[in-house]
Amino acid sequence: MLLGAATAGERWLLHPCVSAITFPRNEYRLQRDFQLAVWTSFSAPVPLGQVSVPQPLWAWSPGGGISVPAGRHDLAKLVGLLAAQDSSGALALDPWARSVNISFSQLWRDEEIYGPEQQATLQAELRRFLRASAATERCLAPCFEWITSATQVVIPLRQVSGERSDSSSTPQLPGVIFLTLQRELQIIEALVHETAHQHLFLAEAEGALIDDTHTATYRSPLRPDPRPLRGVLLAYHALAYISACYTDALDQGLVPGPRLESELREARLRMHEAQDIIVSNRRHLTELGRVFVDRTAEVASYGV
Repeated sequence: MLLGAATAGERWLLHPCVSAITFPRNEYRLQRDFQLAVWTSFSAPVPLGQVSVPQPLWAWSPGGGISVPAGRHDLAKLVGLLAAQDSSGALALDPWARSVNISFSQLWRDEEIYGPEQQATLQAELRRFLRASAATERCLAPCFEWITSATQVVIPLRQVSGERSDSSSTPQLPGVIFLTLQRELQIIEALVHETAHQHLFLAEAEGALIDDTHTATYRSPLRPDPRPLRGVLLAYHALAYISACYTDALDQGLVPGPRLESELREARLRMHEAQDIIVSNRRHLTELGRVFVDRTAEVASYGV
């Protein structure tokens, strides 16, 4: 079934629950294999039978999931129980990172002390995310549709570095992004930023965008250290979509105008810095890369 779904390009495969296939490390292997079976059963056209688990495991779903005791279980019955749970909408929140079951810095499940203060902080941050997500879906519908076409799960990160925001994504974990939840606008920008990376990862699944023999490094508008051309392309692509998002947000009056205007100017300035590097090094792009950059340039010109 998995091979057929991959051949058909079915969207449910773009999900962190397939990490048993896409993520090479062996940590939490039993849990991730079990989760893949459960997630596959959600989309299976016919029942997939039973599964035996030697120890208690967690069956994650967009509604949160359930603890499954050791023993033999019917997958269809498990899916029925999970499907009955309320979900958080098109973007599922996974505070305990149960959809991925990997080690990652700043996860809430790794907090050594989780008392009333930490619980209140996490609850406030989750409410902040839901407000940001709802505002994006309501006021920036095309942007929200683009986000959810590649991102299905959001895993909150603990704030550990003062005022700095953190976000991350990787091609080995499709459909999920990790981010701190500090402010509504920061959340929206991080969703756009990391979803842009997800779309680039999907483009790279077809083939390389940069000639792999090109090893020079360049100044990146988003990182202090010199980056390979692919790193600049990642920044350019993300900044193009961030600028487009800010343009629409300004038109919709999503937040006070002066603040958005300042953010938009800064995003466009950095975008043009990256664009200049990409354009001047176009000879190092593959054919797929040139097509990808041309599409990105169309987004970069939006609202200008």
